[in-house]
Amino acid sequence: MGWKDLSEFSRTLIIIIGFIIVALVVSSLINPLCIGCGHYVNSSDSQMANQLRQLFSSQTAKVVIYPASRDISLKPGDSSKGFAFSINNTENKSDNFSFIVNLTALGNCSNSVNETTANNYIVKNSGSISIPYNSTSEPQLIVFNIPKNSPKCALEYALYVYTDSGPYDITLVFVEIT
Repeated sequence: MGWKDLSEFSRTLIIIIGFIIVALVVSSLINPLCIGCGHYVNSSDSQMANQLRQLFSSQTAKVVIYPASRDISLKPGDSSKGFAFSINNTENKSDNFSFIVNLTALGNCSNSVNETTANNYIVKNSGSISIPYNSTSEPQLIVFNIPKNSPKCALEYALYVYTDSGPYDITLVFVEIT
């Protein structure tokens, strides 16, 4: 190998190392931007809050859900996706609210999924929050983890909201596993 061949080899090696360095720099710049990309909560909190506020301003509802259609489409293997809701305190005082989400109908899943399994798709199905008089709660998120081996079917869930004095509102949500 002569000096000329060695010189061309060196230039090629320098170019390859340069590309690797550029790729590493670009990767390190993009990575922090995508930390929350896979999480429904992190990537759309402000969007959900804005949508829920708009829904309250256009309705006199006690509870609003995002997406407004209340139809959620999930795939087997999906996790940390679901729906958000806010509660509007229409009581004449500050109050404590609690909520629970439970399956109400198996739809076309009755042959392949039972009630316990369908309720176990929900990561956290209940909670409580204190809401001042004439105020709206921060968005609450109900997320589902659908196992990879789940059958394709439709499920109906109900969001039950209570105050200290009793039932407050009930809203249905439709989940389709596609």
